[in-house]
Amino acid sequence: MDKNRYKVVGPAGSGGFGTITELHDSYLDRRVLYKQIRDPSNKLQLSNEVDGLVHSRSRHIVEIYDVEFDIYGQLDGLIIEKLDGRDFAKFHQEAPADSEFTTKVIYQIACALASLHAQGIVHRDLKLDNFKASSAGVIKLYDFGISSQSGHLTVQNRGSYIYAAPEMYNPNVTISAKSDIYSFGICCWHLMTSSLPNCLIERPPLQSSDSPSIGSVAPYLDSSVISIIDRCLSKNPALRPGASELEGVLATALIKNKHKGIFTSSRTNSKIYELSSKQPSVKITLPSLGELRAAYSGSEFYVTGCMGDVSINNNPAAANMKFHDACVITFGPFSAGSGREYVTFSCSKPEIVL
Repeated sequence: MDKNRYKVVGPAGSGGFGTITELHDSYLDRRVLYKQIRDPSNKLQLSNEVDGLVHSRSRHIVEIYDVEFDIYGQLDGLIIEKLDGRDFAKFHQEAPADSEFTTKVIYQIACALASLHAQGIVHRDLKLDNFKASSAGVIKLYDFGISSQSGHLTVQNRGSYIYAAPEMYNPNVTISAKSDIYSFGICCWHLMTSSLPNCLIERPPLQSSDSPSIGSVAPYLDSSVISIIDRCLSKNPALRPGASELEGVLATALIKNKHKGIFTSSRTNSKIYELSSKQPSVKITLPSLGELRAAYSGSEFYVTGCMGDVSINNNPAAANMKFHDACVITFGPFSAGSGREYVTFSCSKPEIVL
């Protein structure tokens, strides 16, 4: 380690396989963490961590800044981002008070998993202790010491008790991303309550019964979020969702009821109707030409009915047809020529603000 650049500012802490020391990077004027392995025979853990961090860059995964080598050219330590924000050990005490923020917490963990799994990497030790917020409030996943490529064969689980999926208690297990998904489900339970049901605590889990719905302790979550978390804890790994599906469902829940659709007259260039959570249904009637009824479900805009000659982007309008983000609605038959009326539709795309 370059002692001219890095100065020790905090005592070494103890991790699962090594020590972590807080340093001050004098070149970039920031606090960082230096991670070393105590037992040289476990240095593979450092290599695993480098592989996980380098190949799964994401705002929700802790950053690696530098690597250190010993005099023999062997990897000796990692210099990584120091997370100065909150942890989530007692989050269950505040979760019911703000369902949107609670969903944002879950969403950010799902984003980290989606980034990892997209690169074929399985974390293998996902738990409440392994994610924390940065000073900007962005939640990040760390500790990739036992991560591995999906498809790796293991004879020893080495994950954390309670978070380990049922199949991980079998001998000679092939590592799968679906075991991380199970751990994600347990993380969600820990975020909602301090007391897990017995079927999730027993070893292996889910012997006595299937997991109850997380809605039993967190009814304030959106029904789509409850449903997909419940699927994460399926005893059969094939029934668990993928991380990208998790990320998508949670993102949809976070922007639910925040879209706004505007119908504008092409002749007067003025707004006719607004479709939103405050005005979830509209009826546009143009005498002698046609009528269109539309609604907003909280995530999509769609046709609920029509009369006369009405088309959307030159396709005949019909019940349950979804509106594109921008489209043209035509009232009147083609034979009406210049007597036809046109209404444009456009919708806003709300963003997730963390």
